[in-house]
Amino acid sequence: MIKGQNFRLKLGDKFIAGATNLQIHVSSNLEDTSSKDSTGNAQEQEMTGYSYDLTSDSFFSLVGDATGASSFDLLKATVMGQKVAWEADMVSGAQNREAESAGASTHKIGGTLIFNDGSITAQNRQNSTATFQAQGTGELLFDGVAATVANFA
Repeated sequence: MIKGQNFRLKLGDKFIAGATNLQIHVSSNLEDTSSKDSTGNAQEQEMTGYSYDLTSDSFFSLVGDATGASSFDLLKATVMGQKVAWEADMVSGAQNREAESAGASTHKIGGTLIFNDGSITAQNRQNSTATFQAQGTGELLFDGVAATVANFA
């Protein structure tokens, strides 16, 4: 069982400070390959590619620290449309920001993304929060290996 606080998003060399939630979504692109030669009523599908995106929720912060990126940093990345290297990994230690040593039970997911949506919520008498969404660009990497059918067959 993996506890949520031990699976963190890292952008470049920094984790997201005050992170509360991480969602990674991967979707296969399918193409209908049914033809007059197909039998039955069911469609025949073939995978033509995939796409991925992620959403990160955190407490809103204007200033990061040596190992944590602030919400303000993510807001700037969203406005600038810059590509950012990312990695999601098992963590432990101080503030859950130390990557666990490589082992059979430790796996990393990563790639490159572009933040395309961000929102900040500042409700009276509540902690301010931030939500950022990003679209993957390029290959999705599993333990540093590109996600291709040949690599995972």
